[in-house]
Amino acid sequence: LGPHMAESTSPKTGERLVTLASDDRSFEFHLKPDAIARVIFAEVDRPDSGKTLRIIRMLREDDGPICSLILADGGDDEAVSWYKAMTIRYGYEVRSGDA
Repeated sequence: LGPHMAESTSPKTGERLVTLASDDRSFEFHLKPDAIARVIFAEVDRPDSGKTLRIIRMLREDDGPICSLILADGGDDEAVSWYKAMTIRYGYEVRSGDA
């Protein structure tokens, strides 16, 4: 998601925040990590396009979605290698406190 990562506390809610940003800070992604109860790694083949989607789903305790990050085929080989390394290291499901 970017080479820059910072942790902070929300001035409005007091919740812990993680910010991931691009080099030029033109893109930022803010996440409340304490809200994440589980992370699911899924691979979905798309026969219509011949591509495989590699999805990281972050879920709340009630399995409600927080966000999904999707890596499609045809992208960066380094990103696909990173995704595969994550599934080897953590498996296809990680619960809060397991990592």
